[in-house]
Amino acid sequence: MPVPNSSVHQSRFSSAFTLSASRGLSALGGQIAITILPVAVFLMSHSMALAGLVLGTRLLVSTGFTPISGLFVDRFNPKLLMAISLTGRIILFAVMAQIHAIPWLTLLAAVTAVGGMLESTSTSTLIPRLVPDSALPKVNAIVSSALNLSFIVGPLLGGILVSKASVAWGFYAASGSQILSLICTLYIPSKTTQQEVVSTRSKLEQGNLDETNGLDESSRTESMMQQLLGGIQYAFSDRFLRTMLTAYSVFIFGLTAFNVLALGLSFHFHRGSSGYGLLIAIQAIGMLAITFGSTRWLKNAAVVPMFLLNMPLQGLAMFAIGLSHSFSLVAVFSFLQGLGWGMEQASVMTVLQLHIPRDLQGRIFGLFFASLNIAETLGISVFGWLGQRIGDSNGLLVAGCISTFCAVLSIALLRPLLQPMPE
Repeated sequence: MPVPNSSVHQSRFSSAFTLSASRGLSALGGQIAITILPVAVFLMSHSMALAGLVLGTRLLVSTGFTPISGLFVDRFNPKLLMAISLTGRIILFAVMAQIHAIPWLTLLAAVTAVGGMLESTSTSTLIPRLVPDSALPKVNAIVSSALNLSFIVGPLLGGILVSKASVAWGFYAASGSQILSLICTLYIPSKTTQQEVVSTRSKLEQGNLDETNGLDESSRTESMMQQLLGGIQYAFSDRFLRTMLTAYSVFIFGLTAFNVLALGLSFHFHRGSSGYGLLIAIQAIGMLAITFGSTRWLKNAAVVPMFLLNMPLQGLAMFAIGLSHSFSLVAVFSFLQGLGWGMEQASVMTVLQLHIPRDLQGRIFGLFFASLNIAETLGISVFGWLGQRIGDSNGLLVAGCISTFCAVLSIALLRPLLQPMPE
């Protein structure tokens, strides 16, 4: 007896919520850990420079391994990889609670970060396998909302645990969140939409069956390095992906200026660190308003316009923050930038998932996440240095100009390549 469409629909969205809970809880532990890691290093060494070096090393290692993690996602079951990663993070976070040697703490922090990027890549690859193309926008919005909550709650919870208990209890809490995430992961179904429905993208790819089958057959005999290089070669030979890895990454590079320079701007307006926290919170409210709203009201036809409009909105908001002559104006434009950020989160993954062939999604997503990590790392370093030389407001103006220019360039290059969303 065939399964009613409503039951299939509910099953798919139930799977999406389970995946969102898994990813959100995993990210919550990661945010707790990254909040208390510099505190732990500072308490051991009394050096903020060393704490920054540990965080930089962690990011560098995870960035280097992200494309490789994408290859594993393409070769193996993403759900199994997530379960293995979470099991490792459960153990490592608990071990970090007992470690008092900075080199070992740095090593374990880097390994847990690699696991986190593996889970990010696995999640991005799993979503189009669990739901049909028409459901991708809302499901991606659900996952983004779960991540956004973890990005807000994680640092708050980490700070409370360190101040009220100890660093060790913070790492134990991070480990506990991974246990909950693992439980959710085990409930993610193994059956995918490839076995249930023929997606719109699959229909479009029927004309390339010979090429796809040849890729599948060759992938069985190619070495891992050949497959990794093949994924990179494909990404840079595709005009859409090449633009996302270059102009779009530079756009993200400009946006990171806010993370560094808004603190100095807050002190300039005599609001101190509390003012900076308020700006981050206001930005997060705008971001969450879009992603939460998208889970219910986002129409598929709005995905492509939302993806294109978020870029100039964020770039111009950054430029306006640099021009602002009062803290109130900074807060207003921070909210607008948060709205743009939410639009980006609600649309960019859907656009990528529809464009990238499924057998290459792990490698391409790994490469994409690595390029964003590099852009953010360079942005924090460059704009931190630039803010000291020309002032925080001028630094934000430069960042706004860079992001707005790259936004316009990206729109011009990407718009002809974007297809309408399936209904």
